[in-house]
Amino acid sequence: MLRSTTTAPAEYLGRGETMGRIVPGADADLLLLAADPLQSVENLATVSTVVRAGHVHPIDALDARVGALLATA
Repeated sequence: MLRSTTTAPAEYLGRGETMGRIVPGADADLLLLAADPLQSVENLATVSTVVRAGHVHPIDALDARVGALLATA
């Protein structure tokens, strides 16, 4: 399952060297989970941190931003 969401799509897109892996020089958009998704698929809902374009975003901060946006909508 992990390969189907990481390296396989990157290889399909011809970007296997820069996507889908955690190595120096690769694009670094990551979801960090609080629980192991290999133990249960439900653990995919335990996002604790998002790393996007090199910026770390704790889930609490993202939830607060979404809440603020929804309050103004």
